[in-house]
Amino acid sequence: VFLWPRGSSIFTPNHRFVNQTHARRHYELVSTHTFSSKRLIDVLGDTDVSFIKADVEGSELEVLRGADHLLRGCIGLELELWFNPHILAGGPHCSDIMRFCYDQGFSLISINTLRHLHYLLPHPGLESKGFVENGDVLFVRLPGDVVDLVASNAWPDHKLAIAACLYLAYGPHGC
Repeated sequence: VFLWPRGSSIFTPNHRFVNQTHARRHYELVSTHTFSSKRLIDVLGDTDVSFIKADVEGSELEVLRGADHLLRGCIGLELELWFNPHILAGGPHCSDIMRFCYDQGFSLISINTLRHLHYLLPHPGLESKGFVENGDVLFVRLPGDVVDLVASNAWPDHKLAIAACLYLAYGPHGC
């Protein structure tokens, strides 16, 4: 657990890098915990999953891999991605997660809530926005793909209504 618990992760921070940033104290290790985990497929079995939201501080790719065949029926994914590989030592690079999602038939349609880090500088007036640390991203199956899956009987008809609700819920940037 880091001093800033919302950022805690199973990955350790790259202290050589984060100690040069304004967020260095956020990544101070306060305590460690051991826990067991299960794959999504082991928890949900054959449940029809239409949407997955995962904000697990660098473990998003493992969550997706543990979803196995549940992803075949999934319309969308909302994930937090770490865009800067220098922060969490050993964590997946955002390009690995993006490639995985593309390979599963999802398209990236939105990146928002970007958070930035900046280097410590001798005077606050010299600070800039910095560089992207992480942010929330939305992957969906495009509407034409959903229609094709239903038309080919790979998906049941009710997936059209679920897809429409998801597209509307995420607004104009949702599709």
